[in-house]
Amino acid sequence: MIIENEISLDKFVLLQTGEIAIDGGDFIINSGPLGSCIAVVIVDSHNVIGGIAHVMLPGTNKYGLAENNCKYAEDAIHALVDKLINYGSVKKNMKAFAIGAGNVLKSSNDIICLPIINSVSTCLNNFGIPIEKTAMGGHDRKSAILDIQNRQIRYTVGDSGENVFYEF
Repeated sequence: MIIENEISLDKFVLLQTGEIAIDGGDFIINSGPLGSCIAVVIVDSHNVIGGIAHVMLPGTNKYGLAENNCKYAEDAIHALVDKLINYGSVKKNMKAFAIGAGNVLKSSNDIICLPIINSVSTCLNNFGIPIEKTAMGGHDRKSAILDIQNRQIRYTVGDSGENVFYEF
């Protein structure tokens, strides 16, 4: 299914690398374009809240630069889960989704995509948050769109329009 909708720009949040956004139905959150990055989407359908972290690097920030923390998988997921809990979510109700990790440069010796995928998977597993569905790998850029009001996660691949990825 392809989604076509008109939305006001003041209801639209476009994330940059290393940013996190949460919502309870007021906004539509777009991860922005994802090459090797991963959009980690976590939703709590019971409390109707969710968020996206635009993750660039595996592991955690070892350099102590606070402004770069959420570029790292472990730091970003920890911050996203904390923000969701502070906003009223309950961890036992959370489900995770991961979109991205494309080898868009078609490098034969890609050394970043698999480590990010493993880092995201390990971190979510350590939090006890199940990964419900993924769209990772390949060579096309992707994007993730979280629309809490319509209870959908949508995504794009390459130059495609938005397609429904998951409904909750």
